[in-house]
Amino acid sequence: MKNSDLFEIINYVLMNSKIAPMDILDYGLPETLSLYQEDIVGIKFSPIFKTRYGVSEGIYTNCYIEGDFLGQHKMIRLGTYKTLYDQKDDYRRMCQIGAEFCLALIKFVDIHEALFTQNTDLKAEDIAQLENDFIKSYDAFNIYK
Repeated sequence: MKNSDLFEIINYVLMNSKIAPMDILDYGLPETLSLYQEDIVGIKFSPIFKTRYGVSEGIYTNCYIEGDFLGQHKMIRLGTYKTLYDQKDDYRRMCQIGAEFCLALIKFVDIHEALFTQNTDLKAEDIAQLENDFIKSYDAFNIYK
């Protein structure tokens, strides 16, 4: 599974589960530069998010996984969320998006551990199926309902 695929799946769940304040977003984009595309093999990693004010505008939340991948310690960027808002409460909401992303990612890996045991190239229909299946289980995991 590629890092961009993992972002797309978790982002889909957050956008459709209504537990994170996704309405604040200008965009949420996976890491798509080919230079930074990584196959995620192994589950010895932790999700991390970093929220910061932009240089010229808005607030950004970058989502990563950090850990051991085939014997190498790496931090792999999955994607970025951005809002044009810039107040303290907006910063808190962006942090909440990052936290919900991490929780959803942990749950996804728990359920789909087999996807991370080998290089798995996913087709668009595979990703759509994973998104639809996972949102059902994530809704059950959702403690805010």
